[in-house]
Amino acid sequence: MLSRILDAINTYSLFFTLWLLFVTLLYISLRLRSITKGREKFIYVIIPYVLYIFIVVCRDISDNTGGIDAVNYMKIFEWADMPLGDYIAFRKEEVGYLLLNWIIYRIIPNVWVFFAVIHTIAFALCYKLLSGIKIRRSFLGWMFVFLYSAPLFTMFNTVRMGVCVYLGLYALKYCNNLQFRKAVLFALGATLFHNSALILFVTIILLYAKQRLLSNNMFHIVVGAAFIVIGASMYILKRNPVISIYRTYSTFKEGSIAAGVFLITLLTTMFLGKIKDDKRFKNAYYIIETAILILAINLSFSIAYRMYLIYLPFIYHIIYTYAPEMIRVNNIQYISVKKVLIYLMTLVFLAEVFKTLFIGVPDGLNGFALRF
Repeated sequence: MLSRILDAINTYSLFFTLWLLFVTLLYISLRLRSITKGREKFIYVIIPYVLYIFIVVCRDISDNTGGIDAVNYMKIFEWADMPLGDYIAFRKEEVGYLLLNWIIYRIIPNVWVFFAVIHTIAFALCYKLLSGIKIRRSFLGWMFVFLYSAPLFTMFNTVRMGVCVYLGLYALKYCNNLQFRKAVLFALGATLFHNSALILFVTIILLYAKQRLLSNNMFHIVVGAAFIVIGASMYILKRNPVISIYRTYSTFKEGSIAAGVFLITLLTTMFLGKIKDDKRFKNAYYIIETAILILAINLSFSIAYRMYLIYLPFIYHIIYTYAPEMIRVNNIQYISVKKVLIYLMTLVFLAEVFKTLFIGVPDGLNGFALRF
């Protein structure tokens, strides 16, 4: 037993070392790219990308390591040798993800090539989004990059979820800018990779209604009513066999994630409510308010948990860019609101990662382990 625990610690030490190295290179790349022009920008992108893809294609995936989901995704790729219609009918995954499997299999029938392609798509989307955000030269800036790019590493096991998250973030970005047609297109793209992105349409519809029909008070009433209706519906349906297949998380995990995410969302919404002079981020206030509806679905359902994964980087962005730098307490002390919130979110995130890693050592995180 002791040898298994030591082996797990060594394995996860390698995982976190490479993760932190990647985040550091990504942070440096974004900083240098913001102050350079021309071909050098391309070089700065390539350096973190090469490390990332090296880890993706060189790691081991087997029955005992690499992730239960990742093992299943390898099998899904192998089944792509059948006609497209039969393949889609045979599998329960989303059409966009299956279509990508089927196309890559027809070009190069190698699962590692497929993993390289889908991780490249996620990396490109993440980098493009981050390059549009002003990253400050500070430890806080590094931590923001760590949080925002986290889906690139968690998708080692979840695979298709990383692409869904970053396409969803584009949808939220355009929704925030009131560009609803673009928001719908990216929401559709995200849904083609994971059906949890359907929640984006709720946000888009509510924000569109807010701009065209609803006053501020009516918007809050509609969201509150929706929360009650969704919560009551899930309570009634929770014993339904179809619904129950999504109930995959333990009560222990449900409680910690729900409490942590709800606290982060609530604090963010409160501080955003103080922003009166920036219309775009008043829109963000309403977007985050719609995300609270996911709590009504119940985070013990895996699909609801994945819905929140789409919104969390958006919340990170809003806090990092717009949360107040400092507030005065008793006219004497000062507190960095931005730092408190970023540190809080990092602790919640790391608590979930470490808890998942070491429950069922050495095969935590759904059997995920980084081995070469």
